[in-house]
Amino acid sequence: MTDRYKVYTKILKVLKEKIKLSHPGYVLTLAMMIAGLVTSRKAQLPAVSAEIEADVKESSTEMRFRRWLKKCEH
Repeated sequence: MTDRYKVYTKILKVLKEKIKLSHPGYVLTLAMMIAGLVTSRKAQLPAVSAEIEADVKESSTEMRFRRWLKKCEH
C-alpha cells in the first residue's frame, strides 16, 4: 500500500464519519482532492490530480474536481 493510498483512506474514513452529503460520490471526490493537496503540496488541479491513484486519466480526475468545485460555488 502506497503512502498516497494510506493518506486517501484515512481522509475518507474521517470524512465519512463527520460529513453527510447528499451523494456518496461527493465525499469520495472531496477525499481525493484533500489527499491530492496533501501529497502534492500544491493547489493547482493538474498537480493535485496527478497525485491520485485511480484507473482513469489524470485529465478525467481534474475535470471531476472542476465539476465538484463548480457545484460548491452555488
